[in-house]
Amino acid sequence: MREVGYRLREALASPRKKIFLLMSIDLGFSSRYNIGSLSYPIDYRGETFYPEIGLTSFGPPRVTTTVDREIYEISMIDHADELQAQVRNNNVIGNRVTVYAGFFDEEDQPILSTEDVLIAYEGQIDSVAIINNYESKLIRIQAASPMADLDAV
Repeated sequence: MREVGYRLREALASPRKKIFLLMSIDLGFSSRYNIGSLSYPIDYRGETFYPEIGLTSFGPPRVTTTVDREIYEISMIDHADELQAQVRNNNVIGNRVTVYAGFFDEEDQPILSTEDVLIAYEGQIDSVAIINNYESKLIRIQAASPMADLDAV
């Protein structure tokens, strides 16, 4: 069973729960792209997660027609074309993606100890869509659960 720290238990018991998300995308060649949903950079596990790309949503798993496959959808706003350039220049399909969920304490400070930040999702990128229109630049990543590997068998 997972051990959680006192600060996380306290945050979960609070009537006013407030969360943040951190996402790490493996781009290959020992490089990672770290994105946070906060309005400022944040350090977690020795890596900095930047706010330049707005992590706007992380959808619940959607079961596909194949029983062993769940798809998670992650949406981001990328006004500066930073991640779009990475997606277009690298084949990110199949690369690892991890989404962490963290909580704020009573003083609205993020709780960042490793026992208090949860892995909300860990798997591989299944597809990427870049949606450019006159109002926003959206990147939508669909990531498959580790069970999706059974489809290759």
